[in-house]
Amino acid sequence: MGNIIQRSSSLINAIYIMVVAILALIGCSIGGRPFNENQIVGDQEPTEDLIISTQKKSPTPTFSSSVSIFPTVTVEPTRTQDVVDPEIDQIQHLYSGLQINSKVDFRDTEVKYGDYGVVYRSDKGYITVEESSSWRFVEKYFPVQVSENEGVYLRFKVSVPSRIRIYFSSRLDDDTELRWGFLPYHSPQIYVKQGDLRIFANTIGGNLKLQPDQWYDAVIDIRNPGRFRVVIWDPLNTENKNEYQQNLSGVWSSQLWDLEVRVASGHISIQELMEFHFDEIK
Repeated sequence: MGNIIQRSSSLINAIYIMVVAILALIGCSIGGRPFNENQIVGDQEPTEDLIISTQKKSPTPTFSSSVSIFPTVTVEPTRTQDVVDPEIDQIQHLYSGLQINSKVDFRDTEVKYGDYGVVYRSDKGYITVEESSSWRFVEKYFPVQVSENEGVYLRFKVSVPSRIRIYFSSRLDDDTELRWGFLPYHSPQIYVKQGDLRIFANTIGGNLKLQPDQWYDAVIDIRNPGRFRVVIWDPLNTENKNEYQQNLSGVWSSQLWDLEVRVASGHISIQELMEFHFDEIK
């Protein structure tokens, strides 16, 4: 009887060992790996480490401090007549004790209306005074006023042929108008008028001949008593110039003068305008 019980116990142990071995083999075949306590089962919430390890990570972008998000643009300076700004040294050679009183810049000028309709318009940083089919002539009055030992500088270009006058204007107590200036013809001329009488006309001496739509520089100045001067030159070649002086007296002395431009035909463009004071001419 004891031998039968001993053999039965050995058989049970053998069966137990066999069952354990079979279960171990089954566990290895599931998912190709043995089960572990960290494996997600049912509704079990994954641990933080498991969430991190199972998510796909996007690469973190890196930025170099030496790289700018703005493009670098290199602009080479250009020098043409249309973009050259007159400086004080462009008329320094004509005067001693030179001081600029005011400067008019036409770059922001809009279309304006004057006494005789549309008399000038803005175009590329300068104004253009042009003839009108509705009027016999058009005029532009500039906001400058000069007296003795003062003058104006302007950069201009004109159409050729044309009928244009650039002059100082003043009125006497009896309302008689005085004018002194020049006509920007191909060969520039002096323009002097007292009332209705044109009292003087002469070609300005020099080697300059105005060409259509080319920029030129000019100054008109006054010294006491009643001494007028005009100088016109090519800004690209200052030796190419015309100059004229005239001494007047009497009513032409001690006046205040306005700058005016009158266009009967053609057009004139003005890029810069300066009013200045001086001690002496050179």
